[in-house]
Amino acid sequence: MTELYIDGQLTALPEGFNITFTSENPYFTRSSNYSLDIELPMPANHAIFKHVNRLDVTKKKTILPATLIVDARCLLYGSAVLLSVEDALVKVQLVSGNAEFNLLTNDDLYIDELDLGTISWPNNNQNRFQPPANMVNYYGSVDDIEAVWLPVFYQEAKWENLQNDAIYEFGTNNFTLCPYYGRRCVQPYLLTVIKRIVEYFGYTFDTSFFDNNFLRNVYVCSAVSSNRVAAALPHWTVSEFFDELEKFLCAVTVVNERTKVVSLVGLNDYFTESGKEIIPASSLLREFTVDIEDEKNEKDLSMPGSPEHTANASLYFEKGGLNLRLSYNFASDFIDEMGESTFYDRYYDKVNYMDVNASYTFGKKFKTTFYAEANNLLNQPLRYYQGTKDRTMQAEYYGVKVNAGVKINF
Repeated sequence: MTELYIDGQLTALPEGFNITFTSENPYFTRSSNYSLDIELPMPANHAIFKHVNRLDVTKKKTILPATLIVDARCLLYGSAVLLSVEDALVKVQLVSGNAEFNLLTNDDLYIDELDLGTISWPNNNQNRFQPPANMVNYYGSVDDIEAVWLPVFYQEAKWENLQNDAIYEFGTNNFTLCPYYGRRCVQPYLLTVIKRIVEYFGYTFDTSFFDNNFLRNVYVCSAVSSNRVAAALPHWTVSEFFDELEKFLCAVTVVNERTKVVSLVGLNDYFTESGKEIIPASSLLREFTVDIEDEKNEKDLSMPGSPEHTANASLYFEKGGLNLRLSYNFASDFIDEMGESTFYDRYYDKVNYMDVNASYTFGKKFKTTFYAEANNLLNQPLRYYQGTKDRTMQAEYYGVKVNAGVKINF
């Protein structure tokens, strides 16, 4: 038996009703539970959709709460989206969890245009200096405040462009901050931004991902004069924001369809959670396969500090007192330091060195040698990267080093 409740009311289903329901893993698709189009008869469902099928009624995007129950089991607890209207029927799609959240946030909604509220400037008596203990109101951690007010330059690094500037009392650590309202700019913590965006769409954000996480106190460095949270954000759509957030945090967004709680789960931790539903193979309607390269086992891993490939070559010429030497050395990149996961491994990039040496010796009673050498002809940098080559951690260029002189042996 199938029952579909929309906006709290039992729908009238057509005779021979059947439904195609899809459940996807948000780890791979960022979606979750949804149905294909469902046709509901009109005016049998007038109590739910009113006169939406009449030509004189303005059509608009409609999303209503929905519950799908099949054989006494709640299969979906989310929303019904009105897709199209005809004379004798309406078409809806059911969505829940991540799919429902995506639906609400996938329009052309930009995070810098949302009403995410403001963060008030902390109380600051402009005529008196404050004790150092009050700094927590401006520079505290995310556990103390929602945003910081750190000094930052707007465009050029000139004093007149300094926002959130601070003044200290001579001979003490007492301070006062930025007496000009036009030079104050809020810099919200990332955690604050996520919570306010999620709450804007009627959800609650589970902050546990940031517990004991070194990214907990990341904040948005903004030089825009405003106390509006949205003013500190880039011109991204909500969907783009969560895309960038997942890449930055190496996490996947998971939405609980019943509690309407949005959580972030680390990519390495997603499948370690208990309670994952196992679908028997006999229940699968379609099966997709993909070839994925196996992770390296222990015997395939290189020891830190050991390049897999090295090579060297030399050209040498000697005649009379003349000596010439050209040498080349190569070493492939290698792990310099292993992190908690492959994402945090630090690599020493591959190197190509070329050096040339020349000397000329003459004389018998006083043996004289003129010599010259040039090292690093290819200007090989010292470079480290994290995980993949596009994430540079350190790069230092030293240029070509030339040394020349004369030696005399008596």
